[in-house]
Amino acid sequence: MTHQVNKLLFEFKCPDEDSAFLLRNSIVDLQEQAIELVDNISSRYAGEDEWIRIDRLEIDLGQFGPDALSSAFSTVFGDRFERSLKGKLSGASPGVRTFSTLRSKCTLLQHFLLTGSLPWWADSNATDIQQIAGEIMAEEPGAFRRFLYDRRRNSFLWMRVRLQLNDDTKALIISAFDEFQTAESYLLQVTTRHFEQAGPANFSQQQIRRWVQDTVFTEAISIINDPGNLKVLKNTLAKHLPGFSAEQAGNTVASELLKVKPVIDEQVEAELLFSEMPGEENGNETNGLVYMARNAGIVLLAAFLPDFFDRLGMLENNRFVNKEATHKAVHLVCYLATGKVREPEFRLLLEKLLCGIPAGEPVPFDVELQEHETNEASQLLQSVLSHWKSLKNTSIEGLRENFLKRDGLVNRKEESWLLRVERKTLDVLLDHIPWGISTIRLPWNNFTIEVEW
Repeated sequence: MTHQVNKLLFEFKCPDEDSAFLLRNSIVDLQEQAIELVDNISSRYAGEDEWIRIDRLEIDLGQFGPDALSSAFSTVFGDRFERSLKGKLSGASPGVRTFSTLRSKCTLLQHFLLTGSLPWWADSNATDIQQIAGEIMAEEPGAFRRFLYDRRRNSFLWMRVRLQLNDDTKALIISAFDEFQTAESYLLQVTTRHFEQAGPANFSQQQIRRWVQDTVFTEAISIINDPGNLKVLKNTLAKHLPGFSAEQAGNTVASELLKVKPVIDEQVEAELLFSEMPGEENGNETNGLVYMARNAGIVLLAAFLPDFFDRLGMLENNRFVNKEATHKAVHLVCYLATGKVREPEFRLLLEKLLCGIPAGEPVPFDVELQEHETNEASQLLQSVLSHWKSLKNTSIEGLRENFLKRDGLVNRKEESWLLRVERKTLDVLLDHIPWGISTIRLPWNNFTIEVEW
C-alpha cells in the first residue's frame, strides 16, 4: 500500500555552522528513510478500502550525538512515528478524518475537473480519470450530475470534460442530462442529413457522433441554461458545417427541445461526496496555492525551447501562431521530459506554464505529434548532452531519468512562479551546466519562473 506525505519538515538545532553544513548534505538520505518508514508503518493501521487523512503529525526525535544520527535515525524515527500515529488514531483526535474509497475518488475527480490538477494526496501514476469517472457515474450518478449542474456556468469545467475525458465517459455524462440528450439527438439528425445531401460522405458516423458530442460540451452552458433555444445550436452548425443553412435544421426535434426544462435533481447526498472547493473560478491562480509538477527538471531545457519551437514553425514574432500550436507545444515539452506522446492534464502543470497557458486552463489529452517533431525533440536533447560536458557519456534516456523526471512544487508569487525541485545526489553536476536555470524567462510569457534546485 502506498501512503502520501504532503510535506516532510525537519527542524534541527546544531552546535555550530560546520555541523549544520554536514547535516544538510545528509538530509536527502534521512528523507528517504523517513518516507519508507511512514509507508511501512501506516500500512499496519489503514485498511485497503479506507482513506485516513491526518492534517499534522509532529514528532520529537530527541538528541543525537555527532556520529549517532545516521545510525540511530531509522530506529528512533520509526518508534516515535508509530507511537504518535497510534495516539492520533486511538480516539477522535482533531485533524483526523476517515473517508470511504468512493468519497476520496469523488474528491479527486472534482479537484481535477475544476483545476486540471490532482489533490496533493493522489498518486498521479496510479490515477485513471476515465475509470474513476465511470465508477462514479455507475455508483452515484445523481450526486455527480448535481455536482456538474451546480457548476453549469463554469466554462473551464465543460472544456475540460470535452478535452480530457474519453468518448465513453462523455457519453455517460450526456446520458445524465435530458438537455444534453435532446441536443445531441438534434445535432446528430441535422448533421447526418447535411452530409447525406452534400453527396458522398467524407466522414464516418463515428466521426460525426464524436463531433456532435464535443459540440454539446462546447455549448454546454447555453444548452443547460436555456434548453429550448435552438438559435445557439443552429449558429454552431452554421459555424462548423460549410454550406449549412438554418432551413436544413427543420423542426423534427425542436418540439422535444422545447419540452425540456433545466434539471433540478432530487435531494441527493451530493454535498457529502462532492464538497465545496476554494478557488473554483475559471483559471484561478491563487497566490500561495501549491501545485505538484511531475517533470520539474524540464526547466533545464527552457533556454532551448524558443529555437526548438521556431524550427518547427510554431512561432511568429516570438508568439505561438495559434492555440493549437500552444497545445502541441505543451505535449512536445512533455515528450522531451518523458518520451511519451500523450499524458493527462494533471501531469502537465509545468509544461503548461512554460508554454504560456494558465495553470487552470484545460488542454487536450490527445494531440498528435508528427515524426519530424519528435525527431527534432531528440536532436534538442542530444544538443543538451553535447553542451553539458559532465553528461557527455549519458544517453537521452539517462538524461530523462536522472534529471528531467523530477518531482517539484510550484506556486504563484505575485508576478512570477516559484518552482522548487526535488534534490538528488547527482545534482552536484548542475554546478557544471553552462547556462542559467535560476530564472526562466520565455519571450511568449509575461511572467518569470524562479527555480530553487
